Amino acid sequence: MEPGFEGAAVSGWTPARPATGIYQVPASGGAVTRRFSSVAFFSPKLAWAVRPSNGDNTILERLSDGRRFNLPTRGADVTWTRSETRLAYTRSDTTGNFDRRLSRVYVADVFGAPRQVATLYGGGVSGWVNDTTLLLSGKAQPGVRDRELFTLDIRNGARRSLGQALSFRGVSLSPDGAWVVYYVAFDSKARNGLWIRPTAGVLPKARCLWGLPLAGRESPAADSAAARRLTACAARIPCA
Repeated sequence: MEPGFEGAAVSGWTPARPATGIYQVPASGGAVTRRFSSVAFFSPKLAWAVRPSNGDNTILERLSDGRRFNLPTRGADVTWTRSETRLAYTRSDTTGNFDRRLSRVYVADVFGAPRQVATLYGGGVSGWVNDTTLLLSGKAQPGVRDRELFTLDIRNGARRSLGQALSFRGVSLSPDGAWVVYYVAFDSKARNGLWIRPTAGVLPKARCLWGLPLAGRESPAADSAAARRLTACAARIPCA
């Protein structure tokens, strides 16, 4: 369900006069109407349409006025800042084992030129902590075992490590970017579990919500309503 209306978006719906597009229908039933006239990746606020084009080229269109610019994303979707004035994307090698595959991370302001900010193996962009800080995961070298989850300040290259594991799964930032939740599986007993960690790195270590004891089952995000919403369900899972 897209923000701004109560209904479901359906791609490929066949109305009385067939036309390609994104269609919507109220969840309670009613008329099917065309929401967007073409199929695309849409930004979270529905301000932008991202349409892969020929070759490496991707067209980004601002829906309010139709103004466009191009980025060489190789057909990949992009990750937007909350303000939707800046974006990031990953360009990865297309052959070889994913764990050893080279990925380059780029950022760009809207209508601006992209610039590379990171090189990873077996990883990519997990989200934006804020307008100037990315959350990334991946390996520094193709032959190492573990991936690193870390933040990267795109202004000066400053990094903050948030954890290491064979693989980070289900990585999700709180709406305010202050907390990240993820789970680790098929790793060591000390690492496996569902974890929450402040992106600012102000606590000595992450809190485990499942798989290891969480003392008192207290929410470590007591000062962040957004993070409480993000972990409300996870906090009810008893730890082993």
